[in-house]
Amino acid sequence: MYHFRHKLYAAASIKERFVWVLYLGILFFLLYGSANQFASISAPHPSIVFSWERKIPFLDIFIFPYMSSDILFVIALMLPQKRFELRVLSVRIAIAIAISSLFFVIFPLSFSFEKPTPIHYVWLFDLLSADLPYNQLPSLHISLAIIIWDSMRRNIASPIVKSLLFSWIVLIGLSTLFVYQHHFIDLPTGALVGIACVALVPYKKYTKITEKFMTPRHLKMALYYIGAATLSVIIAFMLSNLFSLLFIYLFFSMLALSVVYAFGFESILSDQRFFILFLPYFIGNHISWLYYKKHLPLISKFENNLFFGRYPTEDEYHLLKKNYNIDFFINLASDMKFNKYYKPDITFDLLDMTIQNPQKLDEIYRFMKANKDKRIFIHCKFGLSRTIISLIYYLRREKSMACESATKEMKKIQSGYEMKKYMKVNCTLIDAHIFRN
Repeated sequence: MYHFRHKLYAAASIKERFVWVLYLGILFFLLYGSANQFASISAPHPSIVFSWERKIPFLDIFIFPYMSSDILFVIALMLPQKRFELRVLSVRIAIAIAISSLFFVIFPLSFSFEKPTPIHYVWLFDLLSADLPYNQLPSLHISLAIIIWDSMRRNIASPIVKSLLFSWIVLIGLSTLFVYQHHFIDLPTGALVGIACVALVPYKKYTKITEKFMTPRHLKMALYYIGAATLSVIIAFMLSNLFSLLFIYLFFSMLALSVVYAFGFESILSDQRFFILFLPYFIGNHISWLYYKKHLPLISKFENNLFFGRYPTEDEYHLLKKNYNIDFFINLASDMKFNKYYKPDITFDLLDMTIQNPQKLDEIYRFMKANKDKRIFIHCKFGLSRTIISLIYYLRREKSMACESATKEMKKIQSGYEMKKYMKVNCTLIDAHIFRN
């Protein structure tokens, strides 16, 4: 079994580092590419260039440090480091990409110099030719170079290697001018964005963003949604008509949902201010519930006064209150939005299909204990993931039952569920949390 250490001071696994590379790489190309494509549609755009910049020579050898920034991006994320350090680096990169892309859309600029011919290393410049000349201010090359340097220097012990890395970072900064990709104004503005990200998301203390609970499983789910966002924006640009607006909306919705999963912002899904943004997700959830509910049992008895199951229909809700005398409802599916008849006594924000925070599971357990004199019905959308994990925690905590035994007990009660790998990983987190306390 894969034993995942969820504490922020634990070492980040290779899997977690690799999935962050995938997610942030896709985020970069998605936002950067979309902004560039949008600018090409609305071109021409102005340039901000000083007269003295025309004296800057074109040095094709600098294509090597310029293109190496992608390699450093991967190395910085893949270096052995604590989960918290990896989280800080990832958040900084994501913020820099988001801020810069916003500037590229609102204030698009164009690079105004022509590259001379002939040039050496044509194969590298051919790769660069796919980059349209509009994403100028602020330079993401500079922003990310600052962020990557601040991260990598902490993981390098050798002063010589550290000095060599710093020298290469400087070359990357200069390369933006010498390969005719940026005008000078883009460099200090890019540095400003990078420095701001470093200051806003420090290594010295936890922040509301960096302390959130998330796991590689969260990132895997985030990849699905950012994939949907990528498909949506591609269709939007291909259509280039009024229907494009629909796919642009889907792009923002799926992108926001991927951020929710990647950075552990599950409480946002309960905030009514963001209802319209996540509406496609809520609709999809509701449709899947309508289809699968008929194949799943409504209610199963767990123990005296404690029942569990799936999200009820209106008739089933009244049935539970009348025939089963349920007087306390615990809802673990805060992403179900359209059943206004249902008034749970308490709702917990748990992201579906993910590893759950043991601390949140403990809160659920305490609520069940505090209301043990009532007949309780606890449920999620289908009663197969979030509910099962919560009850396994209950058995582990209340009856000191080993997770394997608790899993078998749940299988006896509800034979329809399958213990997925991520749920097994959740068991190891539950044990670690209970033993620590």
